[in-house]
Amino acid sequence: MANRINAAVVKEYQKRLGASPDFVAVDTAGISVAQFTDLRRLARAKGVSVLVVKTSLVCVALKDAVQPDELRDVLAGASALIYGGEGLPAAVRLAADFGKKTGKLAVRGGVFESKVLKPAEVAKFKDIPDRKTLLAQVLSVIAAPLTGVLALTQSLLTSPAALADALARKQEKTAA
Repeated sequence: MANRINAAVVKEYQKRLGASPDFVAVDTAGISVAQFTDLRRLARAKGVSVLVVKTSLVCVALKDAVQPDELRDVLAGASALIYGGEGLPAAVRLAADFGKKTGKLAVRGGVFESKVLKPAEVAKFKDIPDRKTLLAQVLSVIAAPLTGVLALTQSLLTSPAALADALARKQEKTAA
């Protein structure tokens, strides 16, 4: 019976984390049920998922994608995985913000592109802007030269008219 349950849990982990798991592993020790419910609510609002896991079963589920021994070190003890949404940066921001708020959610590490990351490496993902900000930055980089071309074109179109007007005023002054 236990083997069938474990096999079902392993399949569920594989289904949720997919072929390329990118997640943040956090320590859930000391977090109350109310706080964890709040974490899940915040995660849902940001399009991120939180999954409390059993270390040995996650290692089995991800053995093809990640080195199990390294993963076991990251997931030692009561752990939860934060994943999904717009990728690892969104998960890291959620973990960091909630950790500041409660003082109890510690980042243990993570996995990115099948590499196990230490907490310091995971923290670097927090500084990556979200998708909307990145798109706005790319658009502004693309639009900047176009704005310059537009200003140049406008000045070329208005310059002959201004030149003709100045020439007409000069002729009026010389004629008078």
